[in-house]
Amino acid sequence: MNRFTKGRSVKPILEQLEDRIQPSFLLAGAVQQLTTPLNNMISDMKTAQTDLQAQFALLVANTPPANTFPGAEVIADKMVSDFQRILNDAAAIKAIVANEVAFIQAAATAEFTEGDNTDLLILLVGPLIGFTPTKSLTDLVTQANNILNDPNVQSIVNMNLHTVNTHVDSTTPIVQETVAPTF
Repeated sequence: MNRFTKGRSVKPILEQLEDRIQPSFLLAGAVQQLTTPLNNMISDMKTAQTDLQAQFALLVANTPPANTFPGAEVIADKMVSDFQRILNDAAAIKAIVANEVAFIQAAATAEFTEGDNTDLLILLVGPLIGFTPTKSLTDLVTQANNILNDPNVQSIVNMNLHTVNTHVDSTTPIVQETVAPTF
């Protein structure tokens, strides 16, 4: 059975892409999407900081396994590894944030040259009225620096662990056994 219907078909006129007003990418939540992996790195730094302090407490207590040469060396090696994680994450966060902020500024400038001045105005005038769209990114750098420069962490990584537990053979502080990454 075939049915033929006669109906009207209306083809809408497509709007010109150049004439459309696009919302600001800074107001659309783009910066929040960029912070997710950085927040994961901050969490990793906090975990490494907690583990570093826990391993140090084991070393100071001089209870098993820290009361043997092999056990104390394993603990000291874990401490070096934890501090290296902190260094790696802090350096990565600083490098990523610097690149993301530069990208945001370049994108805003590019949109300005194409006739959309919204994002550039937000970047330039926003801080004057208390709205800094990249603040969530720069706050993460501050958090990373706070973890890295925590007085407890710095005290642990700059001391000779052999003076705390004689089962640790190395007299070299952790800070000298790690390498700060450069990107």
